Amino acid sequence: MGLVKEELEGRSAYQKQVASDREAYKGMLGELGREVAAFSPADVADVERFMGAFEDKMALLSDENMVLKAFPDWPSRKVEMLRECAARSRDVREMVTSLDVASPKWRTR
Repeated sequence: MGLVKEELEGRSAYQKQVASDREAYKGMLGELGREVAAFSPADVADVERFMGAFEDKMALLSDENMVLKAFPDWPSRKVEMLRECAARSRDVREMVTSLDVASPKWRTR
């Protein structure tokens, strides 16, 4: 079975790129996984800062999901929770901004 997988991966440029990313970023992903697992934010601002740096690193990967399949200890549930938290925080901030009566959009016409 492993031989078939290796043969299929060897044929596709996409699979070659994923395999290359797995090898090239193995150290970074191992360290990042440990950072995520240990991350304990004091507030939402900490989550946003952490996830900003996290997303910058993940943007280096050709296909995040495929690359991370090779890392069985990857804290995927925590990553998704942190992403959701950061997204909801942005949504709330945008909502507050849109309701700000001091903004120009609320001027009398």
